[in-house]
Amino acid sequence: MTLKKETTGEWYVTFGLEVEDTTLPEKPAVDDVDAEDCVGLDLGIQNYIYTSDGNSVDWLDRSDEYERLRREQRNLSRKEHGSNNWEKQRRGVAKSKRRIKRRVEDFQHKLTTWLVTTYDAVFVEDL
Repeated sequence: MTLKKETTGEWYVTFGLEVEDTTLPEKPAVDDVDAEDCVGLDLGIQNYIYTSDGNSVDWLDRSDEYERLRREQRNLSRKEHGSNNWEKQRRGVAKSKRRIKRRVEDFQHKLTTWLVTTYDAVFVEDL
């Protein structure tokens, strides 16, 4: 069991359990995978990723969240360090960072879910 206090002031408890999971499917052999159901991913500069079948995924637009974070940090810099108002504003900055982090994680989770449900095999370039 692990207790963790976030910078926003929230507490989380994490439990670690070891279980035998027999419901996972076996990893298929390379010869059994159909080439038409495979996709290769290439990380891009203009777009987030390009797929070998011609699809591309745009970057996540986070400009509004970063503008809000800049505003929160600017307000924090104007507070007296260690005061109650400084502490409240520090939590506001932490919440803005958490919001950005969670939005990115949600975007990546939805993207990977789409990839594994659409294709049988996904290959990523070696950077």
